[in-house]
Amino acid sequence: MASSPRAVSPSPTTATTATGTTHVATSPGSVTASPAGGLHLSTRPPPLEFRFHWLRPSLYFLFLLFCNVLIPCLLYYLLQIYTPLDEQTLVGVSSAALGLSSCFDAPFRLFLLVKHHKKFGPLSSTKWWHLDSFMFAYTICLFVFAFPLAIAPAIPLYDFFLMSPALLIMPMGVILLLSLHSWQRLPFPISSTPPRSPTRPGIYYIAEDLAAVDFGFGRTYRRQLDARYRASPPFRAHIMHLTVFWVIGAFVHFGVTAGLVWGTKFGVAFGASLGWVFVWMIIWGVASYLITKLELAHEYRWWAECANHDKEYGVPTGGVKSENAAEGTRGRSDREEKDEGKEGGVGARIEERMSGGTVGTVREDEMREGPKVVV
Repeated sequence: MASSPRAVSPSPTTATTATGTTHVATSPGSVTASPAGGLHLSTRPPPLEFRFHWLRPSLYFLFLLFCNVLIPCLLYYLLQIYTPLDEQTLVGVSSAALGLSSCFDAPFRLFLLVKHHKKFGPLSSTKWWHLDSFMFAYTICLFVFAFPLAIAPAIPLYDFFLMSPALLIMPMGVILLLSLHSWQRLPFPISSTPPRSPTRPGIYYIAEDLAAVDFGFGRTYRRQLDARYRASPPFRAHIMHLTVFWVIGAFVHFGVTAGLVWGTKFGVAFGASLGWVFVWMIIWGVASYLITKLELAHEYRWWAECANHDKEYGVPTGGVKSENAAEGTRGRSDREEKDEGKEGGVGARIEERMSGGTVGTVREDEMREGPKVVV
């Protein structure tokens, strides 16, 4: 490979490994290498092969609704009407039912991560106890959630008991808030992000972990999401926007729940505070879907504009030659998975050059820092 700088049109997906081998995606939405070593530009970002099936999420939503609204409300209101039980006993019985769903979903998810770690676990992780970040965050939320369920009926602090759903959601909101800052020197991995590497907004890790484990797409999706995040500046902005949106949502849920608990009678607040959780989930879920749809459309337009910009100024035919052309047809190696790379890379510089209307020159060492893409 020549060591002198070469003029390369600003393609957001060009990537070179530390060994000097050019790796480019052969699937739609990426860059492909010609037999002569040239690059053909794509108008689409690296693909995410995610197929959403409504059956499993819908059944799980109904399961949560049954365990956390229907059963506690039936127990509380029916026992209140037809039995002489006092308020403390009613709250105690309802609190036992309220945490029922977490006795199933958390252990099952932990089983998948431990038993099938090589399929579902974070990238570059070889230890069975290297769980993903969502598992740790969800465990923290469950501990905070269990605190009012355990002590509120005994004290008794009934209003504090009704704040338990908000105390399940609020810790996740705080974690997302902290993730808005890119931490550079954390001594432990965050899902597939290695230790002492720049962290990403929290919604990135939630999407990565839920798709890989709960939806069953495994490490393949983790690689695809990493490639998309590194290669596409609009996608990185979208992840940040969603993270901010859900931080706001957590605080909105907490505030409305507090208003219901301390602004209405206990009998009314009991059902209203539990039902509000699912109303909030639907509102924020639908809004997130619409935001994602709009911003991904913007992302595709951005990539198309980059391709048009390349055509306008001309694409070099020589490109960057590979020292091992056969590697361009294989998936990422273990060494590449461990290579943390640099977020933004060439794509971030392209966005800056596009806004200024100039064509820059990307050196080989710059491309070596660029985004990884999935073959």
